[in-house]
Amino acid sequence: MKKLIFFALVLALLPASALAKKTTYIVTNHRLNYVKLVEVKQSVAEKRGMSHPAEVTEAQMRDMLKSIKLSRGHLWSKEVDTQDTFSESSINFLAPAFVRAFREATPTDEVVFSYLIKDPFFIIRNDRLNLGKAWIHDNQLYIDFQKLYAKVTGNLDARGGEAKAVASARGLRIDLDLQPGQQMDVDDPKILVVDIGHNFAGDAAAVTAAAPEETKETKGKKKSKKEVAKAEDAAAAATAAAATDKPDDAQLRLERLDHLRKDGLISEKEYKEKKKEILKDL
Repeated sequence: MKKLIFFALVLALLPASALAKKTTYIVTNHRLNYVKLVEVKQSVAEKRGMSHPAEVTEAQMRDMLKSIKLSRGHLWSKEVDTQDTFSESSINFLAPAFVRAFREATPTDEVVFSYLIKDPFFIIRNDRLNLGKAWIHDNQLYIDFQKLYAKVTGNLDARGGEAKAVASARGLRIDLDLQPGQQMDVDDPKILVVDIGHNFAGDAAAVTAAAPEETKETKGKKKSKKEVAKAEDAAAAATAAAATDKPDDAQLRLERLDHLRKDGLISEKEYKEKKKEILKDL
């Protein structure tokens, strides 16, 4: 009993800073845009196998952030107006900060990030928030989104309004459209795993090359869902072809095919036929 009282007194006399997690800001606008290092428990770091500090080039980080796409099913249902999870401005802010953060991180530091994307529709505010934590293990970037393209409706101009806005930011339960070089974590399917060594720039070039050239007749003409699905399926095939040197290529193509079926973009018959073709390549 005396020992318990002694330890309670010691804890009470310790300064708050001694008990708080270590936090180091890499960059911040003192509002909702920031990248910081936050210390985690040793047991958490060991479970994740965090290999910090880590070296990642800014070009690699930019390509990885650009490659993270929202499911096009949400685009067609008008829940979102883009497939890009990160806007160009957010990539310009986050990419160099991520590089520096991972370079300075200790083995028990995770990278915490936040960025508010402002994309007003005429005079209507359309603020979206991406907030999460990231770490590197075995040349793979893990991203755990706490808020994924969440709609912010609070008053950001009011003093102290940022915290309330973040707390009330409404997530849409948005799914990610997995690209080659990406997968969801086996132990926690909410965590995105990105292969740092994957050639995402090559994937983007393949998709661009597969896109049909716009003519005067087609310019401004709205395509049907079936036409869009067909074009995207062709682009996906081109992207997969650019990654044939990857051992998990067939798995990624099957996952992508499954997404097409779940989104209602292909019939069950088309799904089975395409699946047979993929399995023949094994």
